[in-house]
Amino acid sequence: MVSSTLRSAVVDLVREAGRATMTYYDAPEAAGVREKDDESPVTLADEVAHGILVDGLRHLDPSTPVVSEEAAVDDFETRRSWRRFWLVDPLDGTKEFIKRRAEFTVNVALIDENVPVIVIAPHDDLYEKTVSNMEEVAARGGKIVLLTDDDGLKQNGQRAFMQIRIPQAHSFISPLLYAVPVQLLAYHAAVFRGTDVDQPRNLAKSVTVE
Repeated sequence: MVSSTLRSAVVDLVREAGRATMTYYDAPEAAGVREKDDESPVTLADEVAHGILVDGLRHLDPSTPVVSEEAAVDDFETRRSWRRFWLVDPLDGTKEFIKRRAEFTVNVALIDENVPVIVIAPHDDLYEKTVSNMEEVAARGGKIVLLTDDDGLKQNGQRAFMQIRIPQAHSFISPLLYAVPVQLLAYHAAVFRGTDVDQPRNLAKSVTVE
């Protein structure tokens, strides 16, 4: 598990990376925009945040590997033995960042074989991308709680430690359906831990926009 000291230090690190990205966001125009090999955009803000997060995590937790969106990944034979690693996306929503839309985030997650990962994966245009991230977690021994519809379960339900079937619905209303089990899970987890469900601390939300 993560100690309160490490958790606090990582939160401070993410805030530092966020402040660094905002110096570029507030500039007259996006700096250093280029395309990666997969033709997705990257900016100096991505690279600066990447440096802050990766260097900081390696200093705070030197025994735990770090995987970042903006760096080459170790080969699979090396990664398959990991049972715990930091997963970093220094600037999720680069396209929106470039367009000066405030719909981007700095993301850091600790993947651990003893901590379940909740995957919300409606069978839509982003399903395959979500599944590729889920496979990375599963390959490290992470326990996956998969929320998806019948089509999603048919394709990848066997990868999950637990499945929660969500009725198929139009993409306009599906977020409402997926929010219900997630809110219930959060509520019961809070009650089990004896925390105040009406005043959550360190509440963080991440939204991916494409």
